[in-house]
Amino acid sequence: MFAGVMLVGRKGWPMPQPTAANMAIAFAVFGQADAEGAAVSETAVLLERRRFVSAQNRDLEMPRRCPKSGAWISFWGRIDNRADLARALGLAGVGDETTDAALVVAAWARFGRDLPAQLIGDFTLAVIDDARRQVFLARDPMGSRPLYYRYDNGVFAFASTAAALKFAGLPLTPDRGWIARYLWGALSRHIERTAYVEFKKLPGGHTLFLEADGTPQVERWHHWRDDAPFAKRRASAHVDAYRSMLEESVNCRLTGDYPVGVETTGGIDSSSLVALAARTLGSGDRLRTFGFANFEDEPELILATSQAYRIEHNYLATGYAVCQAESARVLAAIGYPAEHGNADFHVPFYREAALHGVRALISGFGGDEVVSNQGQHALIEMQRAGAYRQLLEMLSGNTLMRTARLAKRILMPPRARTHNAAYLADWRLRWPHCPLTNSAIDEYQIEREYFNSARFDGPYERVNDFILGHHLGPMDSTTRLENCTLAAAAWGIEYRWPLWDARLVQLYLSTPTIEKLGPRGIGRYLHRRAIDGIVPSKVAWRPTKWMGAPVGRHLDPRDLADWGRVLREKIPSDVAAVVDPDKLDRLIGGLEDAPDYEYRALCRRTFTSLSAVSRWLE
Repeated sequence: MFAGVMLVGRKGWPMPQPTAANMAIAFAVFGQADAEGAAVSETAVLLERRRFVSAQNRDLEMPRRCPKSGAWISFWGRIDNRADLARALGLAGVGDETTDAALVVAAWARFGRDLPAQLIGDFTLAVIDDARRQVFLARDPMGSRPLYYRYDNGVFAFASTAAALKFAGLPLTPDRGWIARYLWGALSRHIERTAYVEFKKLPGGHTLFLEADGTPQVERWHHWRDDAPFAKRRASAHVDAYRSMLEESVNCRLTGDYPVGVETTGGIDSSSLVALAARTLGSGDRLRTFGFANFEDEPELILATSQAYRIEHNYLATGYAVCQAESARVLAAIGYPAEHGNADFHVPFYREAALHGVRALISGFGGDEVVSNQGQHALIEMQRAGAYRQLLEMLSGNTLMRTARLAKRILMPPRARTHNAAYLADWRLRWPHCPLTNSAIDEYQIEREYFNSARFDGPYERVNDFILGHHLGPMDSTTRLENCTLAAAAWGIEYRWPLWDARLVQLYLSTPTIEKLGPRGIGRYLHRRAIDGIVPSKVAWRPTKWMGAPVGRHLDPRDLADWGRVLREKIPSDVAAVVDPDKLDRLIGGLEDAPDYEYRALCRRTFTSLSAVSRWLE
């Protein structure tokens, strides 16, 4: 992790000159670093700290200096194409004694601002060329690790956590638009926007370049290819290629000198990672699994893969408990309230993993979004191409039912929808309970943004269009990566996301659509075939994600109402500016009328958001 600041203007520091010691305060939440260092001049400071996971990140010198330009370089991440990069640099070979950061410095000397395109892996990097008064920042294609920045009053600052951008003497303004969006429907998630007016995020797959007295130039360096050929027959070569890349995306994230943890839900995504990790690491002390057992079928499905591979260390949480100090720890790690619930929700995993010496935690998040996408848009795609034989096979039901459905589709071709109908219906039911003031709704366009979020897969007619336009377009999925990466780091854990491997994602996009949806509408078909024989069949071919009824999840309306009233009495001014007290009272009052589970869940989400914002503003 790192933080840096450079005086870009010509008039001198507008506040007390930052020091490495002062900048390091924000990183205290991440615990004792295994190594840290700083580069300091009259116009710049670059601070870097490292938690060792493997020989490849065991740097004792940081930040590193480019021998060619004299620029200081900080790197946070993992390089997966080490051998290829070494060859491109003309190096005879690269062993464990050459760290990833050392390779990045050598590559900067060779490629300059074209460096990110030479790297495969999860990373952020920063370059400060103090002599030329230049700064260069970059993030990997998926945005697996966050990078925040601010540029005001002639000062440019950047950091792995927004908490490190709070300088005495520089403005710090909570964004009331962000607060309003956060309080209603998680609309705050955005590739650039943050909770502070002055702070921004560099989007994944982008670079930023700044020269003295200039303006930041943010450019996309990575572009996805929509180049899947059309095919009417399935070919086993596509399954083999996908399986090979899936294995590589997992194995490169298993490197390390400490036990590796894998989150598991019993679904096909996480179970795939558990199985592949066990095949590589074995079933002994190197591998631990962590899961929740909050639904009826989860324990059986979670343990199915662990039992198949005789994994010895499995930890199942049957309840959820996060104390106030742990929530405060997550808040301090990010610098403002977590926009994705998993940052807090997975605290039991971080806590347990840290107790067992785990330093790398693998998550199956990202599968649903791309590589194990349900693929239902293939039906429209095949019909548009006139591939009726393939369409007939893909439709669900028995032979008679599929024939009738095909005839109906031919007579009444499906049209693109503006919204997902089920989402839109749910959104309309919830909207009357929005507690925001009418003026905030109008000023920040909350209603428009809220109902736009119900579009989901509705407007798309191709599998790749849905993935590129929704999941990889605005990339609000990276909010989970950013939040969880920082939350886990507060317990000394490095998150890793194999199903977000850019190579695997691109391979899926480049695979013919017919491979993505199976006979009789079997979704996630490419992934299922790739893990067949690796993951137990009861998991790999389970037709639904439904895990049974929730166990022990009771939302007592009286307790919720009491919580709401306590929050109602202590609303900070920035929240009071966007929340209508009468609407909030009606929301709380509705809990007295024996509401259904959905209403109680809506209240809990609203009160949780209100509590998080209030703690932050305090």
